[in-house]
Amino acid sequence: MADSPMFSGGFLRRAPLSEPPVIRTGEAVPPPPPSQQRDVESRNPLPEPQLDPAELRAVRLFAEQSLRLVLEVLDRRRPPQQLRAVLGRSLIEAVLAASVNPPGRSLGTARLQRVHVRPVDSFAIRSALSRPAVIAPAAEVFGHYARGAGGGRVFAVAGRIGTGKTGLVFDALQIA
Repeated sequence: MADSPMFSGGFLRRAPLSEPPVIRTGEAVPPPPPSQQRDVESRNPLPEPQLDPAELRAVRLFAEQSLRLVLEVLDRRRPPQQLRAVLGRSLIEAVLAASVNPPGRSLGTARLQRVHVRPVDSFAIRSALSRPAVIAPAAEVFGHYARGAGGGRVFAVAGRIGTGKTGLVFDALQIA
């Protein structure tokens, strides 16, 4: 390679070494003194929201039904007016715009496969399930759906569920 005309003619030069040399001392780096160590609580002061299994099931059921509804509207198998109960107005307009050419429509019908729900604010979820007048973010949702024969191609979906005047609604939605 060094005797090729490109290198000998001056067209190309070898890349300079940009990494410093490795210095091995054989000694491990000592841990910082206890006064400089941070415990886990100082990095994450907020506790993980806790929901009882029935509340979490209710949120997951809402998320699954809502995402199936959105996918059916994207595939034009359902009218977009039915999204009013589960999406905010701006999200309905975004879904309508995406329904012109949704990801992978040529592969076939979209089928929701898996949905995960991560609570963000357990108080907001409880208040939405009992008295839906409180407005606050409640949970993050993520999952995937497939298009094509035999689960041909997998696509991602994610969103944030909040509380609205009538109960749980999607505040944000990303379909890819």
